[in-house]
Amino acid sequence: MPDNLLLLIDPQADFHPGGSLAIPSANADALKISTLLSSKSSPISSLIVTLDSHHKFDIAHPGSWIETATSSPPAPFTLISNADIATSKYVPKQPTDLAWALEYTTALEAGNRFKLCIWPEHCLMGSPGHNVDADIQQGITSWLENKGEGELKEGRGGTRRDERWRMAKQNANERALRERAA
Repeated sequence: MPDNLLLLIDPQADFHPGGSLAIPSANADALKISTLLSSKSSPISSLIVTLDSHHKFDIAHPGSWIETATSSPPAPFTLISNADIATSKYVPKQPTDLAWALEYTTALEAGNRFKLCIWPEHCLMGSPGHNVDADIQQGITSWLENKGEGELKEGRGGTRRDERWRMAKQNANERALRERAA
């Protein structure tokens, strides 16, 4: 079986309708992904899932900043430049973060890349919005072999019922060996 990798980037509840950064079509896309993952005839042999993960006080969330003119946090989607910080238009809520904020925004703006964007709080670790969407999670679960489900089995190790997991690992190992040899 050829190695067909499916990379799911940040398939979390906060990016679905009802979440803080919802994408209107996310639920329909999640159903398609779940169906693909659950299908025994799926061509997918490897699966990688990334998670967008933030702390409550994140440099890109409103609660980390104060807009000096209003003494309030900036609104989501506010762009904060290095000059805004240097002139105290926006100041970090924690004064000890000032040097880092200046250094960070300098790096962001290097090469005219972009300014710091203040995002709505999203994908906070431990929150429901950080969880993988339920439909996608169902598809991912079809890839798992649960250990310890039977009282007459020890529950050691882990295997994929249809051997896709073993094959994906073998393919990854072979790829790594080829790359080292090259």
